[in-house]
Amino acid sequence: MILLEASSPPETTKRSYALAVTLVLLTASLIGNVFLFSLHLQDKQQDRVDKGKTILQSMGGTSQALSNLAALLPSMEEKSGADKDRAIYDAGAFFLGQSGSLLTLMDRGEEYSADASKWPADYKQSAAAFVEKAGKAIVSGTKEDKARLAQTAKELARLLGGVDFSIDSKERALTIQAEKGWPDICLQMLNVMEAYLKS
Repeated sequence: MILLEASSPPETTKRSYALAVTLVLLTASLIGNVFLFSLHLQDKQQDRVDKGKTILQSMGGTSQALSNLAALLPSMEEKSGADKDRAIYDAGAFFLGQSGSLLTLMDRGEEYSADASKWPADYKQSAAAFVEKAGKAIVSGTKEDKARLAQTAKELARLLGGVDFSIDSKERALTIQAEKGWPDICLQMLNVMEAYLKS
């Protein structure tokens, strides 16, 4: 008599292989999804860091341009000839070279403002008109024009001095976007620029 060994039916074997393959595929899929999601989060954070650095760089460039302008304008009238031309060129080139920082700062201020309805619809035009009028005052303005611009530049620099933009780190780039005070300072700066335009 021959004894037959007990073996599992072919269907059960196929089922256990299918289950194992399915579990491996599900696990691989889950790992892949977690990996892709972590990359997505990393990209979003890097975008926020880049935006924050743009804000900080705009603040730094604007502050430096305004401070230099406020310092250079009063001494310009004391110079003559080639020295005066050089001072006009230096002040104009530096201020107009950094004007992009001012315009970017106004854009970001409006974007991050808690209440964007406080911002006038034509704030971009006002900021650009300020840069244009300031450039004209630097190059061909009277002594009074330069004095008024110097006073405005001092006031704008004073307002911007209320924000700490000196720390250029990833953490600071992220926290500047959460701060609520600096967009209001940008709005105050816009009001000062509009007052200068009316003078």
